[in-house]
Amino acid sequence: MRLVLHGLSALPVLLTSYELDRRRRGDQKVLHNCQPNPRAIAHFEQLFPQVPAPYAFTASDWRPPKDGYRVFSSAHPYPAGSFCQVANGIYAASPELCFVQLGNRVSPLELILYGSALCSIFVIDPAAHGSLAQRRPLTTKRRIARFIDRNPRLTGISHARKALPYLVENAASPPEVFLQMALTLPPFLGGFGLPGCRANYRIALSARSQTIARRRALIPDCCWPQQRLAVEYDSNAEHLTSHQITLDATKRLALEAEGYKVISVTAEQLADRGHMGNLAAEIARHTGFRLRIRHQHFPARQAELFRRGWSLDPVLDPSWLHPPQREVNEGRFSENGTSEV
Repeated sequence: MRLVLHGLSALPVLLTSYELDRRRRGDQKVLHNCQPNPRAIAHFEQLFPQVPAPYAFTASDWRPPKDGYRVFSSAHPYPAGSFCQVANGIYAASPELCFVQLGNRVSPLELILYGSALCSIFVIDPAAHGSLAQRRPLTTKRRIARFIDRNPRLTGISHARKALPYLVENAASPPEVFLQMALTLPPFLGGFGLPGCRANYRIALSARSQTIARRRALIPDCCWPQQRLAVEYDSNAEHLTSHQITLDATKRLALEAEGYKVISVTAEQLADRGHMGNLAAEIARHTGFRLRIRHQHFPARQAELFRRGWSLDPVLDPSWLHPPQREVNEGRFSENGTSEV
């Protein structure tokens, strides 16, 4: 018996996978003979405890919803690579298809946040320091765009198409995604709409700066290269290793040696609308851009953005993310996008 995870049930698997086997991908044929039953679901729950109930599955024919799961029927001619085999008998929507399937299931802000997470270099792992580790991005904006263009009739495609330009790529943590969202999203989505920001812009270092950083190049979280301005997210010092503190300090020194003004933002500052407003104003003064917040619903949209925050906890099963033996301090805003441990 085969199970194919849809949208919100595929997302937790993708966010917690270090890599996907690109050789084990399928097309619409994987949807045949997909009939959730107690035995198959028990097998799935054992393998993927990070996925919260109720579960969402995809099949070629309709099934009535039952306690604990729902089946989405689809006769779409999915191209090769639309599904990834994540375990024996279990497939998940590919990162590109998952993003589209979320289009009609989550808010625009959540769609941008989740899509950015799929395009980022972090993976959620409770066993890792800070519950985050590094991986290669599962997808890119370009791949998602190609998938959208090839599947224009999929449900959720219009919302996915609108959200795609705002996705953040190669972020190292959920707060870094949120930092760029808050600064650059247009006011109708709650952001300050600052133009000219280059996300993950690679700065080639001079010989002097290379000596400081011990690297040939640096990539600030947010960068305005022509105005020589960089904005960096700094985790709370008590949660950092001494090695990370050293890396952050040398990165700042090297950027300053290159003539960049560096502004650091902590988790507490990033969670505060007032502070972020002051930061946006400072960036505008330094870059010469004008803040043009003319949308009449901007205060409400910004409140919605900050209320949602950067945490990815809501899409994961809390008992998996925070095992009983670990004491947690749950909060809407946490330093790395999962509740602080």
